[in-house]
Amino acid sequence: MTEQNGFHWEEIDVTADRGLHVEAGRLVRLFLGATYGLAGMMSTKDGADAEREWCHVTVCDCIDEEALLVEWLNELLWMAEEKGRVPIGALNMALSPAVGDDLWGIMAEVCFADVPQDGGAGIKAATYNALEIVRENGLWSVDITFDV
Repeated sequence: MTEQNGFHWEEIDVTADRGLHVEAGRLVRLFLGATYGLAGMMSTKDGADAEREWCHVTVCDCIDEEALLVEWLNELLWMAEEKGRVPIGALNMALSPAVGDDLWGIMAEVCFADVPQDGGAGIKAATYNALEIVRENGLWSVDITFDV
């Protein structure tokens, strides 16, 4: 399990697909952990010496936290494909359930680096398969399944 900045993530076994387990003390850290976990699954390189590009990424109008997480990760995957770069980190992440009172939104500055996507089978999309964000004893957790 990789531990960073108040969250933990690890790749988990999922039949015919790839999975990610994330834990954090705050919901926004859970999303940050999912971002770093996705990056770790896409590339074994940290991008420290790579050419980088920072992009403002916003996703909104989602009905709940689970929908927002799937849309967020799929937006990062789409941007990675468009740019030919891997998302390696995020800063200034803000998460809000107040986008029109009933809808969820997220925004962050995301760093994409020119590093090889050498993390095994290519990830196509985050899915809703058995996705549930759980809060228990002050700890948020989620298992995410990705189509490959």
